[in-house]
Amino acid sequence: MSETSQKTNQDIFSENLGALRQNNSLFVEKLDKYQSSHEYAIELEQGLEATLIVDGRQLTSRHNREVQAQHLCRSINFNENVVIYGFGLGDEVRFVLSKLSAGKHVYIILLNPQLFVSLLSIDETLSGIFQDPRVVFTIPDNRDPIRKNCVVVFSELYLAPEEFNDLKSRLISMLDDAYGRIIFNRDAVSKINNCMLNNKDILKNAVLYSDSVIKKTPNILVLGSGPSLQLQTDSLKKLIAQGYKTIAADTALTELENINIVPDYVVTNDIGVGIYVGKGFFKNFQNYKNSTLFYSGASPRNIIEPFPGPKYCLVSDRLLSQMPELFKDKTYRLLNGIGSVLLSAVMLAIDMQPKNIALLGADFAFIGSKTHAGVEKSSYAPSAVRIKVECMDGSMQDTIRNFLLYKQYLEELIRRHQKDIKFTNYSKTGAVIYGCEVPR
Repeated sequence: MSETSQKTNQDIFSENLGALRQNNSLFVEKLDKYQSSHEYAIELEQGLEATLIVDGRQLTSRHNREVQAQHLCRSINFNENVVIYGFGLGDEVRFVLSKLSAGKHVYIILLNPQLFVSLLSIDETLSGIFQDPRVVFTIPDNRDPIRKNCVVVFSELYLAPEEFNDLKSRLISMLDDAYGRIIFNRDAVSKINNCMLNNKDILKNAVLYSDSVIKKTPNILVLGSGPSLQLQTDSLKKLIAQGYKTIAADTALTELENINIVPDYVVTNDIGVGIYVGKGFFKNFQNYKNSTLFYSGASPRNIIEPFPGPKYCLVSDRLLSQMPELFKDKTYRLLNGIGSVLLSAVMLAIDMQPKNIALLGADFAFIGSKTHAGVEKSSYAPSAVRIKVECMDGSMQDTIRNFLLYKQYLEELIRRHQKDIKFTNYSKTGAVIYGCEVPR
């Protein structure tokens, strides 16, 4: 790839395509049939090394591409087959081939096939990769499971979000999950542990969530705080009229209080929401005298103490490790919530052995700049990084990376239970949640 090449783009394309056909003829046929509506804006960028700027995003390092490839491949086992998501400029493929054990292959899963086609007429150095019999190319299905021992060319994850959106989203979440756990352990664990210690007097006398608390319920509506909760009050009221019991995430209460709906159950598990009590929600605790509260060891005292209805402490492994003496010889049902409070609400709903779980406000997507129902400017979602997610109405809407991660956690939870429970996503504008049916 050079500004000084004497070959025409057509010459380069013909040479690359001929080399690609040698070992990947069926792939070439599929590539020829692949239809994409995305038109990539591609510019050559010359730094210490040449790279491409695609849709305003730098595809590889412009300083030392080999070092970047080596860094991306640092956790790979070269004694096994290797999977590479995305192609970039082939740097990761070259590095893997230089280290790969005999008899093993490199499987390249294209995330942006049309970009790859464009590259065939730009980069004359690729034919060596294409001629190597160890290299296998494929065009994925959007719902293909993520394969092990893989490298991700992360710059491609944010290109053409309409192409393989779910696969790209899951790859982003996979990378964010590992990083997020590092940040969580660094920044959040000490705050959570301190909150648990401050709540010790409450926890000492708490009524614990246990099997005896669970009431078998056939139809449950889990309410998140996504914008659809505000837009679809008719759906909400209709399901309640049909006899659905409601379990609400604490942040959903802002909108529910605006429309005078009190849920049967409320779930809270994050000390951070305490600042919204009395302003955003829980403006009048007496309205909740017939509701049940589920709280964690790290829930705000200003929710737990004044709550007038029945309340049960959710015992987690973290709480047990912090205060084992408080729970010795006591009966409880373990519930380890992860990520969003919505996930804990769904876990509680599953414990109630329903036939149907309906979701509303489980959006994981913006509408314009709105992230939460009933809140114009939300600090619940402070991240400035915006990415696109496929939504129920067919549109591509903004989201943030932790929303994608929570969505993936929810989809994994649904997958484990969908044989016994029918999950239905009632949000018309939220992200597609795989495993959920669409209401008729």
